[in-house]
Amino acid sequence: MYRPDRRRTLQFLAAAGITPALEAAAASPASATAMRISRYELIPVQVPWHERVREMAILNWRRENMDVPHSRLTVVKLYTDEGLMGVGLGGNHNLLKSMIGRSPWEYFFNDRIGGVQTAIYDLLGKATGLPVCRLISSTPKKRILQAYWSLSYPPDMIAAEAKRAASLGYRVHKVKIRVWEDPVAQAQAIFAAVPRDYRVWGDPNHCWGSVARTLHFATKLAEIPGYFGLESPLRSTEEYRQLKGRVPLRLSEHWGLVDPMIAAREGLLDAHITASP
Repeated sequence: MYRPDRRRTLQFLAAAGITPALEAAAASPASATAMRISRYELIPVQVPWHERVREMAILNWRRENMDVPHSRLTVVKLYTDEGLMGVGLGGNHNLLKSMIGRSPWEYFFNDRIGGVQTAIYDLLGKATGLPVCRLISSTPKKRILQAYWSLSYPPDMIAAEAKRAASLGYRVHKVKIRVWEDPVAQAQAIFAAVPRDYRVWGDPNHCWGSVARTLHFATKLAEIPGYFGLESPLRSTEEYRQLKGRVPLRLSEHWGLVDPMIAAREGLLDAHITASP
């Protein structure tokens, strides 16, 4: 039966070119590099919407023909034969059964396992005694901005959510844009309620439907100080080509809808949304 050992783990990391992780593994006890995944737990959870937004949140989803009375998530716990436990989101029994007996180091940078990768990173951080950022980069960023998130609420309600976010220390707010609310009115309400350093990122999820409508709304939103970007305004490479250079906002798209190499060569996007649990 296959069994991980220190030599194999270090060889794998060296071949993969993951230098910070290789250095961390080499400096760790043998148990950190020879451990195996021994078992797992899958824990389905249902997180209800907070009462302050519950009614409007459920209505948002029903307008998109979905019944979402709460957020459905699956928590995954991975255990090793060294007594460590890592926590993440997602996964299924077929995937997790295939990981039993394997080294968690094998799944470093393996995006195919989805949110289970979070549990892998949790395990490796605990095994090495290092924050995960130190396994990925020798010079990690000192600060990562976390964003507040909202569905498409009426202006007064979205302004109250933004004010709450600002009071909690958030300075970036991702707001869903939908056809049943005016994004300009939403933005104006938000910025009347928050500090001057607050910023908003809008996410139409392709609801505008055309380059012309995207230009109409994006131009108006760009006039509002603090509104800095749009996620998924369009669907195709050709549409983003038509938009290039015409909108003074940062643009992003989900990985796969626009060829990332074309987007990079032609300067069509400023960022890609790469994954979710």
